[in-house]
Amino acid sequence: MRRIDDRINRTRKNSSKLPSQIVAHELPPREHTPAKRTLFKPEYVHIARVLMEAGSKLTELSRAFMVDLKTIKSWLHTYPEFNAAVVEGQDYCNTGLIEKALVSRATGYDYNEDTYEAKPNPKSKTSKDRYTMVLSKRVKKHVAPSDRAIEYFLNNRARFSPDQDGNPRWAHTNKLEVTGAGGKDLIPDSISPEKLLAELIMQQKKADEVVEAELVEAKQIGVAVGEGTHDETLPT
Repeated sequence: MRRIDDRINRTRKNSSKLPSQIVAHELPPREHTPAKRTLFKPEYVHIARVLMEAGSKLTELSRAFMVDLKTIKSWLHTYPEFNAAVVEGQDYCNTGLIEKALVSRATGYDYNEDTYEAKPNPKSKTSKDRYTMVLSKRVKKHVAPSDRAIEYFLNNRARFSPDQDGNPRWAHTNKLEVTGAGGKDLIPDSISPEKLLAELIMQQKKADEVVEAELVEAKQIGVAVGEGTHDETLPT
């Protein structure tokens, strides 16, 4: 009974204090956490551009920077300059190299044709390097410009260059014009669409009558008509 009375007295004693008199527990000071470190470096922008221009993929970038593919994709979203370098490098690899090759094919180019011969190596001590490949002949050759490459290049790259009248100089278009006999109009203006349709129906009807007459004549002379083999029997 005495324990209950002591508990009631402590409760009344604490409730009589004002809120300002209640001492709050002091929390421990919050430790300062440094910002998360990143493995990205500014020089990676130039390296990524060079690698992508050479035809590298994102997986090869991850191996070059010694990170996983997920980190490379995170860098693409986090660093705009890195994303621009990757996109421009891919575009140059996809189109730039092909455009340079097209220009070379349209203008012509020179190249060296080398011929190598295997000659014995007197200083060789093993069978692997017994022979060495030596350049024996070099011929400089020239590849003439291709007419097809010139046409394709001008139609696609120089077609926006206008002439004196303002028309495209190299716009290549195919025009097909259907005319009647002697270059006349296929459908004269004097014939209305209704009259033309009626004439077409009459021509088709005449063609059907000719076919029907040929079938009747074939039956009269004893020719079997059908999709199979036709057996002809001469009249007796």
